[in-house]
Amino acid sequence: MEMSIAVVALAIVAVFSLAVSLVTINFANRLRRRNRILRDENENLHFDLIAAQKEKADLEDKAMTDYLTGLPNRLYAQESFPRIASALFSRGNQLNVDNGKVAVMVLDLDRFKNINDTHGHKTGDDVLRQASIIFKKMVRQTDLVCRWGGEEFIIVAPNVTKEMARDIAEKVRLGISDHWFGHGELKVTISIGVTSLNQNESLDDVVSRADEALYRAKEKGRNQVVFY
Repeated sequence: MEMSIAVVALAIVAVFSLAVSLVTINFANRLRRRNRILRDENENLHFDLIAAQKEKADLEDKAMTDYLTGLPNRLYAQESFPRIASALFSRGNQLNVDNGKVAVMVLDLDRFKNINDTHGHKTGDDVLRQASIIFKKMVRQTDLVCRWGGEEFIIVAPNVTKEMARDIAEKVRLGISDHWFGHGELKVTISIGVTSLNQNESLDDVVSRADEALYRAKEKGRNQVVFY
């Protein structure tokens, strides 16, 4: 009798142990599955975050890039110019062209409205694209070229003397006047106003002065470089 009770007790213990083992195994399996699901969800969230960050960067890049020419646009120039000026002035230098520091140029394609009116806006757009390629080829890698608006562009050229600034501007001017733009006998020229950056000036301030020089270049017959 006692033997039977012992056997039954052992059987109960064995069954209980087996049940506990099965429950433990089942719980462990469910836990592993849940961990896999969470890991997969975390990976998906990570990839979604990367995609969202890339999309944000792409949108910001598009917002600061001129859609027609591929050049940085006015917004980019206004955003980046304070950093450029701050970095240069932080060296303790008084920035101006004569000291060999920085020049700001405003470029305007001459009689561009006539090109649009005579040859059409499609031709005008093509002229802007070709001119932008010429600008990038004619300046140094350290120079910033932006489309300011319409047929107007700006160049920020750091670390130049007045003579160097004139050379860059003349190189750009000749690059445009000597270029064959196609579209029949279409002739394109450009006028350029150049000035120097003074301490604590905004981009709009210095561009306003360069605009005055540009206006004088137009008055003097166009297709030339004038310093403020």
